[in-house]
Amino acid sequence: MARQSQKKVIGLTGPKGSGKGTIANYLAEHYGATVIAVSTILNEILTLIGVKRERVNQIALAQALRATFGKEAMGHAVDAALNRLPPTKQRLVVVDGVRPLADWDPWRNNKNATLVAVTASAEIRYQRIRKRGKTAEEKTLTLKRFRAEEKMPTETKTIGETSRHARFTIDTSDSKAAVYRQVDYVADKLNLKRKR
Repeated sequence: MARQSQKKVIGLTGPKGSGKGTIANYLAEHYGATVIAVSTILNEILTLIGVKRERVNQIALAQALRATFGKEAMGHAVDAALNRLPPTKQRLVVVDGVRPLADWDPWRNNKNATLVAVTASAEIRYQRIRKRGKTAEEKTLTLKRFRAEEKMPTETKTIGETSRHARFTIDTSDSKAAVYRQVDYVADKLNLKRKR
């Protein structure tokens, strides 16, 4: 963790389908950010233990890790992944998928770290998830299951609590162009340099 003051870290928090990945990809493409997705870390563990890579399993795994190893376990896992990056990839890092505030603990008091909340209506998020269908689970996601997942503690209490600590909020309900303008505004406030 000693090197973290030399880099800028942006944490993205928000419910599934809110547009965190879109924002992370935009920051990577236009500002040279390296993206670390919490879901990727969880999926790697699920694959290693032979468990299906589904949302409910990601949530169960994250909860089990926090219960067993402390509430900041996922934050430490992401920080370790970040510190394993080559120095050239550490200039700007986006952490996609900050859930409980404890996930943000490694950077909470770092002046070069900024938490950003990403939001969109439940209806828009459900439609996005179905449309993108990046997993078999998403392709067959029913509205009933989506609503059930929305009621899980990680989605209701946890993300809401974390979002209240965000320095910026980006509403992704509008067009991509409007979303990108909001991202550029945040980037400007953080003095990020656009790629040439």
